[in-house]
Amino acid sequence: VDMLNQQLREMKNGIKLVKKTALKFTPNPTCPMDEAPDTLEDDLLELSQMGKFSLSAEAKIKSLSNEFDSAKSNFSDLLDFFGEDNAMSPEAFFSTINSFVSMFNQTRDELRRKEEAKARRKRIEEAKAKNLAAKRSKQ
Repeated sequence: VDMLNQQLREMKNGIKLVKKTALKFTPNPTCPMDEAPDTLEDDLLELSQMGKFSLSAEAKIKSLSNEFDSAKSNFSDLLDFFGEDNAMSPEAFFSTINSFVSMFNQTRDELRRKEEAKARRKRIEEAKAKNLAAKRSKQ
């Protein structure tokens, strides 16, 4: 999670740099770049390929960032639901869940085998009793 946060920050910083570079090479006869309002800045960026790219990439990174924030929030809710500490990493949480599911499945399979063995013993005993009763009735 920390690595993804860092990568998102780096992408945001990279796009800021691309936008700044694109604006340097876009002519603006009306006002200096440092004083350009954001809407004017976006309009100026639309004039170059690099600017268009930076606007498109910025929107995608913002969307990705929002989805990442939503995923972190959902994971936090998941930790709360299972009564885990909010500091728990996704790797640790899902490793714990995976271990639980494995042990659960193993126990379920073991119980099934025991039930099947018990049912088999019961059928054998019933068959023996039936055979014994049949032998007694022939005598």
